[in-house]
Amino acid sequence: MGIFQNNLLAGAAAAASAGGGGFYSHQIAQSARFDRASQSYLTQDFGTLTAAKWTVSLWFKRAQTGYAFSTLIGRTDGNAQLYFSDADALINDSKYTNTVDGLYRDAGGWTNLVYNQKSVNTAAAYVNGVERSVTVSGSGSFFIPWHTTSTIGNMSGTGDTRFFDGYMAEVVGVYNQDLDNTDFGEFKNGVWIPIEPNVTFGSNDYYLKFENASDLGNDSSGNNNDFTANNMGTDHQVLDSPTFGS
Repeated sequence: MGIFQNNLLAGAAAAASAGGGGFYSHQIAQSARFDRASQSYLTQDFGTLTAAKWTVSLWFKRAQTGYAFSTLIGRTDGNAQLYFSDADALINDSKYTNTVDGLYRDAGGWTNLVYNQKSVNTAAAYVNGVERSVTVSGSGSFFIPWHTTSTIGNMSGTGDTRFFDGYMAEVVGVYNQDLDNTDFGEFKNGVWIPIEPNVTFGSNDYYLKFENASDLGNDSSGNNNDFTANNMGTDHQVLDSPTFGS
């Protein structure tokens, strides 16, 4: 297992080296800061959903590595999560454990993850546009989609406090659809960059842009699936993003 090296240069340096200020066709103007010390996270309850198929795309930049259960997305009942382990492996865990190839120790650059859970024991993962193998372990027919009662930046419930420390931008969650990395990004001059999501949003989907500092959980999918911000003030919106470095 190798250490993943980010192939997206940061901010203005990327635009300058790869083609100038007009390099990005789709701009991401801001991100949200998730602060482990402040225990900041977002929550939304989608009700009872049962399909074992979903896709998520998000950009992340870690501020702290090497600690257990740094959760990108989880469930409020604590039974499933997409997280980094203390060894910096990327794992989606319910009854089945899906481990994405590589170690993710870059704390200085933005990384795009597109993760597609296709069935109870089949998943595809793309990191900055490159497909990574997913190793599945565990057994049984039980599967909990964390999309049902989602938390972003933490897995809360049953006494768990597993907070992400870093930044996230353009978080897209799509229920019961198989989507590819090319629905969210493209290669340009060898650099993986974001595009306007090519998604037909259903009633249980969400698109978080973090564009309103006073309402960081606002859903831009058209479904009003707004998330509730916990311990996240207006100062948790920052200008640092995959297409703009502050």
